[in-house]
Amino acid sequence: MSDQLFQEVYKLCTPAEKRFLKACYVEQLSGAEIARKEKVSRQSIYKWRKAVGKKALYVIGKGEDMDYTKALKK
Repeated sequence: MSDQLFQEVYKLCTPAEKRFLKACYVEQLSGAEIARKEKVSRQSIYKWRKAVGKKALYVIGKGEDMDYTKALKK
């Protein structure tokens, strides 16, 4: 993920998703390591990953024809 894309996605994220992004891309931790660090289930990590992925797709333009709020709720 480029620095610019990271920053744009980061702005759209919830606090938990921001911690996930930092742990994943800056600290380069695995999903299991992030789950232990954040004291959450791996299922929570998968949800954060999915939400961040949708936001990234929106930022890079795949969601141009989508309503932003609907795109993020799916």
